[in-house]
Amino acid sequence: TELLVRAIESSEDRLLDDLAAALGRVRDPWRRLDRLLELSASEGPRDPGWVLWLQVWQEATLDDVARDAQQRLDARWRGILADVLRYGAERGVLDVEDPDAAALVLSSAVDGLSIQVTLGGLDRGDMVRLLRQTARRLLEPA
Repeated sequence: TELLVRAIESSEDRLLDDLAAALGRVRDPWRRLDRLLELSASEGPRDPGWVLWLQVWQEATLDDVARDAQQRLDARWRGILADVLRYGAERGVLDVEDPDAAALVLSSAVDGLSIQVTLGGLDRGDMVRLLRQTARRLLEPA
């Protein structure tokens, strides 16, 4: 369990560093959100980062150390997503009443669709399209 936790923490630290660098260069709120969704979603069947997450989730059902790590890392990721949503709302581009709730919905969509891509049941391009549609329906001003 300790090795698994160290592996996922290392993987997530690298991802978050990459996200910070990539997102800081994108000023348009929709493009920033799209970029975040693309970078965090599965790259394809047997994506090593997502395979690792599947292992962590399975272990978290049985082990408190794994569960604590999973919850901590998931909260960190949702915080970044919520910050991107706030960024768009502050600029009057995204219609977000509750950024934390919207981040939970979008994060759940990324997780669920990425599992399908990682297992080979969904094409990455279709996943990205579905994520964008979900975000638009959730966040476009009326």
